[in-house]
Amino acid sequence: MKKIILIFIGLMALSVYAMPNVVTVFANQHSFYKSSNIMCISCHFDIKGQVETGDVFFKHKEAALNNTYTTYLAIGGISYDTVTRNITVYGNYNWYWNGSVWINDSNPSQYKNETLDENRNGAIDSGELCMLCHGIISGMKAHAGSMAVAACDDDRCHGNRNYIYDDPLILGISANVSAAGYNISSNNIHSVYYLTLGNQSSPYPEAALFGYTHGNIYNNYVSRGYYSCLGCHSEISMNINLVRSQTYNHSGTNEPRGRYQ
Repeated sequence: MKKIILIFIGLMALSVYAMPNVVTVFANQHSFYKSSNIMCISCHFDIKGQVETGDVFFKHKEAALNNTYTTYLAIGGISYDTVTRNITVYGNYNWYWNGSVWINDSNPSQYKNETLDENRNGAIDSGELCMLCHGIISGMKAHAGSMAVAACDDDRCHGNRNYIYDDPLILGISANVSAAGYNISSNNIHSVYYLTLGNQSSPYPEAALFGYTHGNIYNNYVSRGYYSCLGCHSEISMNINLVRSQTYNHSGTNEPRGRYQ
């Protein structure tokens, strides 16, 4: 009888241990999502607060909501004609606007009207904004090692010391904003920092997209030039020890002589 009770207790203990796994398999308590439905901020929640505040991030949301601009980035645009609404891409190929999409002039079967508004709510949400720098420029929408890093001084974002392939006309903003990378590299108080960092490699490998190598590359890596942008356009926490210099009491008659000799 005691053996039966012990066996019963053992089965009960085993069932309690195994039950969660059994329920998980058959009760479908988890929800699974397609890769296109996974929002970056689900894992990178610490970034959410940064993305949703500040004028710089708001401006990037405006840019991400501009289908012309996102298409311009996605197809490798290097100039934009505000009159004809044509986009010239690397290799001097032309894309024209037919009223609803951009069509490749040399291959009319190829068309694109890129948008980051995946949920079609008329706004760019925090998770969608990530793709402006980590997906749309590289043409990648998956994760697992395929994400690329596009720095502030990418050729088609804010330019760099080479000042190529960035076109301020597309967003209707001042050239000083679009050519920021070039401006801070030339006779500017920031130049020494930008040029020094531009000659150092960041941890991120280059992505030679659309047949050309960007001007913000150093040793097959994205350069650290964009660090000088982050210095003013982001919040950086650091520990600083301030050492006060020795003071001299000008009114003290007993102060040691020879201070200024």
